[in-house]
Amino acid sequence: MTALRVGPRGRGVHRTIAAALAAAPAGTTVLVAPGTYVESLVLSRRVTVEAEGGAGSVRLRAAHGVPVTVTAPGCVLRELHLAGTDPDQPVVRVEDAAGLTAERCELTGGRVEVLGSATGASAAVNSRLRAEDTLRAEVADPVDGGGVLVLDGTRLSGARGAALHLVGDARARAVDTEISEVDGIGVVVSGQAVLIAERLRVRDTSGSGARAKGAGRFLARGSVFSGTGRHGVLVEEDGAAELTDCRVEESGRCGVRLAHRGRAVLRETRISDAREHGVRADDQGGVSLRDCQVVRPGGHGLSAAGASSVRIADALVAEAHGSGLALAGQARAVLE
Repeated sequence: MTALRVGPRGRGVHRTIAAALAAAPAGTTVLVAPGTYVESLVLSRRVTVEAEGGAGSVRLRAAHGVPVTVTAPGCVLRELHLAGTDPDQPVVRVEDAAGLTAERCELTGGRVEVLGSATGASAAVNSRLRAEDTLRAEVADPVDGGGVLVLDGTRLSGARGAALHLVGDARARAVDTEISEVDGIGVVVSGQAVLIAERLRVRDTSGSGARAKGAGRFLARGSVFSGTGRHGVLVEEDGAAELTDCRVEESGRCGVRLAHRGRAVLRETRISDAREHGVRADDQGGVSLRDCQVVRPGGHGLSAAGASSVRIADALVAEAHGSGLALAGQARAVLE
């Protein structure tokens, strides 16, 4: 393994991270000494940038624009603290056909943005992704296009608008990751993008915890959405969501909300203390619940209107302020 070092002193040590990246051939690990670095970086080759002193020892703040832009596949950020200067702007941007893994990083003061093409070839691949897919091969070599991101043990906070935004045919996986203190939505998945989440925690957002729109898909296992200002999970347009063994707690509006033609499948999931309905479907939206609990909603437990549909198997609705199940318009329910 080729390694280059960055620090304030030492023979053969680069003084800036950008200088080390300029000298680094593909496959290099750049080890950064503890300290604060004011730089804007572009990862244009397959490299790893790692805090030599461990998590929190290196703080990178942008000199201008985006602190880190990734334009190559197979890049890694490890144990870095990246700070944006404008919460409306990206703190990390992964370009179309690039790949990034962020391990045990802290990303503050801006969103993480993963780009893709609206007509990219990976849209068909994305439609076949499942919750167990790791994206390891894709992040190393996104041959079908679309930016690829893996977040592992990473924290995102202090963004405005959205903390994590996937567009086009982008795809991402978030494992043991926390999103918090967002003036807006925790996660937005749009276009034909897909987010696979395992043990994701989203809390303290002024908007919804997660939003799938366009034909975006959101697949979550063992995840928690709590203290959201609006819906815990919002699915609209032709979006889709699958929640397995998740908790949706103390939503400012509905726990799970379906609109337009949005679809959701909930398995072994508990929705509690939503200010409005536990689950609400409108328009032509549809939701399926299996082995789920809906507890203490401020409105109905399950509410469907328009031409929407609800399918229920082994679900418990308890302590609802309204009805356990409420149907209006042409909405229909199937009880198994």
